[in-house]
Amino acid sequence: MKPSLPPVSSIGALRLSRAGRRFCQGGNQASAFGYDPIWFGVISLLNIQLGLISPPFGLDEYTLKAVAPQDVSLGTVFRSSMPFMGLGFVSMILLLSIPSLATWLPSVTGK
Repeated sequence: MKPSLPPVSSIGALRLSRAGRRFCQGGNQASAFGYDPIWFGVISLLNIQLGLISPPFGLDEYTLKAVAPQDVSLGTVFRSSMPFMGLGFVSMILLLSIPSLATWLPSVTGK
């Protein structure tokens, strides 16, 4: 009988990697400097997400180009990601100016 594995979320997968362990330890360093660890994690993950869709090193864009039809150019893929980059930057500005936005949901759920 094959053992069933629990579902792995993206955060769970991040914690399993070596870089993820270092990243999670950053929360302890963030609290040592007076920052909320949840806020620090949200800001860090948003930065990583923006880095994955921004040219010229947008790894997500190259993946999309690989699975797109042949008539879709790489420029089209990068241009189509620009609205998401804009929303990401607006989110970053909001989270940096109003940190309680990142910690609101955990405070409501009690976790």
